[in-house]
Amino acid sequence: MSSKILKIIIFTCIVLVTIYFSMVSLIRGKEVTVPEVRGRMLANARRTCSDNGLTLVEKVRIYDENLEEGTVTAQEPLPGKCVKKGRRIFVTVSSGLKMVVVPDLKGQNFRQAGILLSQSGLKMISLQSQLSSKGSPKSIVIAQNPLPNLEVKKNTPVEVTFSLGEHEKNFIMPDLAGCQLAAARKVLFAEKLLTLKILYKEDASAGKECVLRQNPLPGVEVKPGEMIVLTVNGKPGANRYHRATFKFKVPSGGLLEKRVRVSVMDNDGLRDIYDEILKSGSVIEKPLKLNGAALVRIYLNYELNREEKYD
Repeated sequence: MSSKILKIIIFTCIVLVTIYFSMVSLIRGKEVTVPEVRGRMLANARRTCSDNGLTLVEKVRIYDENLEEGTVTAQEPLPGKCVKKGRRIFVTVSSGLKMVVVPDLKGQNFRQAGILLSQSGLKMISLQSQLSSKGSPKSIVIAQNPLPNLEVKKNTPVEVTFSLGEHEKNFIMPDLAGCQLAAARKVLFAEKLLTLKILYKEDASAGKECVLRQNPLPGVEVKPGEMIVLTVNGKPGANRYHRATFKFKVPSGGLLEKRVRVSVMDNDGLRDIYDEILKSGSVIEKPLKLNGAALVRIYLNYELNREEKYD
């Protein structure tokens, strides 16, 4: 091989190698390393990508209890990977804590309020205060903050105010002797006192259905709910029974299931006629056999819901 041809071959190889390395350098010059943007706030991550010749694209937002709202939680491609300039970097961004609706706690007791808040992802903080409230039984919610139906972040504390109930006042037993039974009942019912037992005894000197004796005696101090026994003029064992139909619909709201207890107080005394756990919206319809005037009480989850009178 002549020296001239050898020179041509060597020159050609040098040119080809030069072209190859120039192309490699040109291609690699357009590549960049993907930076780490996880854990950064969105604006900061966007600026970092732009400084490296990349474009940040927000792909989706998710609730994350551990990262502040607006923080990048994931990225694609991952950090350290070589990509061409101008490549889009897709990121997932935290929306912070999930938003939940505050339940209506009014009328619930302490345990029920705690369950409702827990089910909603909220917390009950130490009682803000306890207030006496006319018409609200003891330990029933009468106020809350935040208010019902507002949207708040999950784990938000809810301040709850419970009722101490009405201030109980003692009652001085009146002299009911000579009063008609209906009038005596009215007096006792007005003071939340239950006539738990009626005894009948015939007395020709007294009017029909008149009170002959009472226990406690007149002037004795008694508390609401205390047992009152009246002896009334009438034939013992006489048929004073009548029939009625009790109907009640379990109210909606609060817990999905509620314990319903129904008690009856008539001349035969105080007794429960129903005690079951029912779903909200269920209807109870029950025939009653009552001895004289009667008072029916309905309890929801051990708290008095309402009273009904049957004459």
